[in-house]
Amino acid sequence: MSSHDAIVVIGEEEVLQRLINDCRTANRTRFTLVADPNTYLALGIKVEAMLQAQGWSVKRIILENNPLRADEQALFTVFDQSAGVDNTFLAVGSGTIHDITRFVSHRTQNSFISLPTAASGDGYASENSSLIINGFKASYRAKRPVGIYAYLPTLCAAPIALTTAGFGEMLGKFTTLADWKLGYLLWDEPYDEHAAQETWLALQNCLGQIESIALYETKGIRYLTQSLIEAGWGMQRAGNPSPAGGSEHQMAYYWEINRLRQHKPLLIHGARVAVGACLSAGYYAALRRITLSEAKKTLQKMPLALFAPQMEEIETVFGPLTERVKEDQKLFLEMDEPAYKQLKKRVVDAWPQIQSIAASVPGPQQMVEWLQQVGAAATADDADLESEEVQQALKYAHLLRGRFTILKLAHLFGMA
Repeated sequence: MSSHDAIVVIGEEEVLQRLINDCRTANRTRFTLVADPNTYLALGIKVEAMLQAQGWSVKRIILENNPLRADEQALFTVFDQSAGVDNTFLAVGSGTIHDITRFVSHRTQNSFISLPTAASGDGYASENSSLIINGFKASYRAKRPVGIYAYLPTLCAAPIALTTAGFGEMLGKFTTLADWKLGYLLWDEPYDEHAAQETWLALQNCLGQIESIALYETKGIRYLTQSLIEAGWGMQRAGNPSPAGGSEHQMAYYWEINRLRQHKPLLIHGARVAVGACLSAGYYAALRRITLSEAKKTLQKMPLALFAPQMEEIETVFGPLTERVKEDQKLFLEMDEPAYKQLKKRVVDAWPQIQSIAASVPGPQQMVEWLQQVGAAATADDADLESEEVQQALKYAHLLRGRFTILKLAHLFGMA
């Protein structure tokens, strides 16, 4: 299939032959292949041999840091070894390899081709890179691929933890989409109904194949991969990352940033997202139980100081990252009493719509059951998260990115 000016092919041997044919048609004959040692063996070596058999040039860059991160060191390595040559970049790997490659290809004004090695995330179609710069993870403008060639034999052989992380990423779209509507309703954030529907359909298609995914059958992995790619296209259609991640991603990023500062091992992104989605689903379930009259009473007694971020709090929690957080939270930091009163009025006036949004999110127990069905992390213990880390994320993750998600609304109601 083809979408958004990019070719998307999911299948078996025909996928790699299609890659060769498309490169020949587009007159692509010089390549820079970026992989890590595992993904090079899983797929890179095969792709490299096929390209070289055509008489084409392939520059190989193997990123060997363990763990590999999309940070300054990795970016410099690819910039340095690619030497600014006019090549087509090949990202052979999962999310981190793609974040690095799409950013470098964008900055060097080269095209890049996606060759995923695991159905682990929704970023393969993205035109943004999640990078760790100066210890802070943020999204940077990059380049979307000219083609995504998903080779099922490699995807089906990927580590189970990566595949279940991809399912967790998809399940997180429940809270992502609800948060997106919430931000539009209460904070005037941009919203694209068509993009939201595309992402919702991808999520439903994925859930429809849960049994096949749980058995790691080729059919299930195909549907999971296609759903992840289509969810990524939804983000591109919207022109912003809102449909790609909401409160569940705020928590996932909080855990990652916190662990980076403490020099602790990082967790697989999709596993963090899945746990965050279950926690957010708990907040949405709590909202469904609040009547309009109860909402009015609660909001009347909630002071601004308990909702708006406090500078002392930001400095204590984020330390050297304070300036970046202050920039993201500028509108909330500057909120005065009249603006706060107006926000609470908007919440009361929109309570039926808020309840409808909350009803679109399955209960946390249902989310856990789906995750457990495929063997994915569903609880803090599953993801090796300490209870203190969970409580800190519920309290402070809303300070990451200037979004209005369920985490903001939970603070407004004194839940966090």
